[in-house]
Amino acid sequence: MKHSDNELTVADVFRAGFEEYAAKRDIVPVFHRKIASAIMDCRTEKLGGLVYKCEDCAQPLVLFHSCRNRHCPKCQAMARAAWVVKRNNELPKTNYFHVVFTIPPLLKSYALRNKEVFYTLMFRAVSSSLLELGADPRYLGGVLGIIAILHTWTQQLTYHPHIHCIVPAGALAPDGVEWIRSRERFLFPFDVLKALYRGKLMAYFRESVKNGDIPMGFEGEKAAESFNKIIDKLYNTKWVVYLEESIAAPDSIVKYLASYINRIAISDKRIVAISNGNVTFRYIDRKDGNCEKLLTIPVTSFISRFLLHAVPSGFVRIRYYGFLANRNRTENMAKCRAAVTGNQESSVEDEDTVAEVELNLPELTVTFPVCPHCCGTRLTLTKEIPKRQSENKRHVA
Repeated sequence: MKHSDNELTVADVFRAGFEEYAAKRDIVPVFHRKIASAIMDCRTEKLGGLVYKCEDCAQPLVLFHSCRNRHCPKCQAMARAAWVVKRNNELPKTNYFHVVFTIPPLLKSYALRNKEVFYTLMFRAVSSSLLELGADPRYLGGVLGIIAILHTWTQQLTYHPHIHCIVPAGALAPDGVEWIRSRERFLFPFDVLKALYRGKLMAYFRESVKNGDIPMGFEGEKAAESFNKIIDKLYNTKWVVYLEESIAAPDSIVKYLASYINRIAISDKRIVAISNGNVTFRYIDRKDGNCEKLLTIPVTSFISRFLLHAVPSGFVRIRYYGFLANRNRTENMAKCRAAVTGNQESSVEDEDTVAEVELNLPELTVTFPVCPHCCGTRLTLTKEIPKRQSENKRHVA
């Protein structure tokens, strides 16, 4: 078993215990098996690869392909780098607010059993609350821009659905010319935002239950009575919304976004040890002054917790609203930059330009093949290793 922190990965945890995890369950969804297989196979001979020859020392270098699964910690770093570069090229040069919307514990079971429907309701309640307050003349009276990102985990990998929103500190006026700046210390009155979000999510939740999109889990004469009791409890429960102070722009917002975008429940670097059927990983204890601590749990429990955060196939975890919405984004961004700076700026770079810039960001550098023997970079591709089809995949096919 490996002991070096740098060598251990989430893939090692799955290799150590996925068979046992699956054996303990009557049913393991095919979706979960695919995630596990992708993570374990990523950058191994099973996915094939490329063989290079170093022109300086004549030694071979084998690089295996990545799985590109959205739940794989190895593959999300590159996706994050590409995303951040694109946003850096288009975001207005202003300050930003970070807003976090959570749900009460009573709703978590409904979210877990109905992920796609419930997560969609959360996005809808969050975006409509912010856009409505942004359009209100008492606050801004314009169109907000919102980047909303779904996370579902805590530092200990327990289930905690919440949405992070990055919101520029201002709004584009209805005429598309003026930039309306927000107050420096806060975006909207905290209690107003929290009450509006709660009201909207509750309304959407009740509507989804009524339409049968979210099953309640009970039937008969007492169904309506039981549902009303749940609603009453939810209205009497504390709803948590965090509204943090503004983030300076422009450079720091890119670094800030990088810590939230294309993230999964846990990264490889947090895995400390795997031994005797247990895994130890680092976590930050938010309730104890953000101290770093260690948690040891059975490997099978780790895998179970990890898979709680699997996102439904095709579900979009990063969404854009207001003047940042995908529709007419290029035109809206040009208006925003002109309104913020007072000067008409060039439009967002095209995809080819973005790709070139991406390779030169110091903090998000793309690693080119380097010879491990002489550190030479003059490498010639000599062979392609074909992908191996596993036995499980043959049986599925």
